[in-house]
Amino acid sequence: MATGRDPGARISEECLAAAIIWFVRTRSVNSVGSYVAALQWFHTSWGYGPLPRGPIYTRVKRGLQQLFTPVDVVERKFALTLDHLYAIYNRINLHSFTDARNWAATTLGWFGLLRIREFCDARLRVRHVSITDEGLALTIAFSKTDRRPHTIRIARRNDSLCPVGRHTLSLILSLQLQPVTQLIRTAVRSITKRTSFFSSFT
Repeated sequence: MATGRDPGARISEECLAAAIIWFVRTRSVNSVGSYVAALQWFHTSWGYGPLPRGPIYTRVKRGLQQLFTPVDVVERKFALTLDHLYAIYNRINLHSFTDARNWAATTLGWFGLLRIREFCDARLRVRHVSITDEGLALTIAFSKTDRRPHTIRIARRNDSLCPVGRHTLSLILSLQLQPVTQLIRTAVRSITKRTSFFSSFT
């Protein structure tokens, strides 16, 4: 272990305090409770009973909270708006296969209200995409809230943000060439961060 202790030994109060100090070096101080709960389960499974959360542990935990809470701010994910989509559209080149593919993934996800894993993971295959006169139909194999297949229908638009176009063909072709769609998944995950998302189109 990083604390230098035998992982199968009973956890002392000093070791527990050292463990949470080690934990907050790379994790949120707000997650200490969950981390200690996991340690408690492990400790109990070895037959050692409750963790020794005495004055040393309590004081160290309180000190870490006072030190890190003011700066340990959770960064909210960045949400795209229509204005952002228009701005992105003006920066890309749909004659580029990569740009066209990324733009298709972006518009399908945005207008379809899809989670990234619903359409940018190995679950999306060529047979799941159908282009119709009205727009596009995507068959989602299963989602976070529904384990059964269901179909999402996305209507055509009369502007540059229409999710159905030649860029959609680039997406379908990329599915044929690479069923796992690792490249698409990597690109679209960056939507939550403004700088990395825009850089994928430059």
